[in-house]
Amino acid sequence: MLAARNNTLPLVNHRTLLYTGELLVGTPAAQSFRLVFDTGSADLWLFAEDMQPALPYLRSFDANRSSSFERDDSAGKWHINYGLGWCAGRQAREDFTIAERTVRGVPFGLAVNYSVSVFARQEDPIDGILGLALPAANNLRCGGEPCPTLMELLRRQGLISRITFSFYLTDSPDEAGSQFILGEPDKRYAPKGITYMNIAHESMWYIEMDALYVAGSWLDLACGGHASTSRCFTLVDTGTSFIGIPHRLWHNFYSTLVEHRDDCHFYAIANVIRCLHNSYDGLPKVSLRFLNRQWTLRPQHYFIDKHIAFMRLPAPGSQQQQQQWQQPQHEEFGSGLKTDIFILGDTFIKTFYVVFDQEQRRIGFANPADMPILTLRILVALVSIAAAVIALAFAAVRYRHWQQDRLVSRQGHPLVDGMEMVPVGMDDYR
Repeated sequence: MLAARNNTLPLVNHRTLLYTGELLVGTPAAQSFRLVFDTGSADLWLFAEDMQPALPYLRSFDANRSSSFERDDSAGKWHINYGLGWCAGRQAREDFTIAERTVRGVPFGLAVNYSVSVFARQEDPIDGILGLALPAANNLRCGGEPCPTLMELLRRQGLISRITFSFYLTDSPDEAGSQFILGEPDKRYAPKGITYMNIAHESMWYIEMDALYVAGSWLDLACGGHASTSRCFTLVDTGTSFIGIPHRLWHNFYSTLVEHRDDCHFYAIANVIRCLHNSYDGLPKVSLRFLNRQWTLRPQHYFIDKHIAFMRLPAPGSQQQQQQWQQPQHEEFGSGLKTDIFILGDTFIKTFYVVFDQEQRRIGFANPADMPILTLRILVALVSIAAAVIALAFAAVRYRHWQQDRLVSRQGHPLVDGMEMVPVGMDDYR
């Protein structure tokens, strides 16, 4: 297992499409599992030992190896739907260790049945999901109510003082250095400070968005179909790889995005934009405006191995959307609001440093690129100074050698290895 230190847990970057961290489970804490840390759901689950089908590259939880395992037959069957895929099984309680903190009696799901096409990819193996949404979104039930999440129990058991966590995700495929940070944000990734925005939902990490720009052109959002009362919401979701664009806006967005790339095409069944050439050429900047600021993605941020990391979302109010993402609500619209939503997945999150503050129900954003640029400038300056010093030293050595050569030419007997060499003249052979 990757070693955790203090409040930081290393995450593994899987081609920038998926980021996983390891948790230890049970007593003794000898079973380790690779989990997606997902802010788009609240359920914590692992594969059960009787999972169907059982696959050799996926790890399943063995209750017989733990003395702290508790079955929970009273909770009934457990089930959860995701944007892609689903899991179903039974509920239990167990001890989980995260960032060197052991949390006792955590409710979790044991997945017996699951979407094989989603969760059984050998190239990106995951053994479960750690849901990091707010407790009201939890499908696990305790006495008929949503169970407390792992984050909630960390606080209740005095292992953290407040529920705050953040993500720093590396931007290049399989690059090391991604981190889940528990507690106060790491200021190294926010050299110019963190900009916070209140969330707009009781259980999910939704924020309100103002505008979308592609190649500098503003796209009319008019979320909900009413420009005068337009409220656009975006879910900040570490469990989604790409950036999701509302169904109604997709055609204009996609057309503008690939206007200068004849080799890029949208494949509706797979819901991907795929290109023939692995090049950034002709792709524009994409900016989202919220917090009175534009947050800009360059082509190198959203172009991944001949794929453009944007996807089309289901239409608002559709059964597919209702199953996948809980609807945001605003008092002025009433509980029946049906609106367009965006999803800011890992493509966006890896470009910035994102903080989730459950205590104050807000999300913070910072641009870690400010830090590398500053560091690079300092490094370049230091290298330039060092090069100048080396050049001066080399010039000084050459100057000394030149002086010695002049001295030799004048005196006629240089010193070699400490011995005086007297030149032989024609007169000595007389």
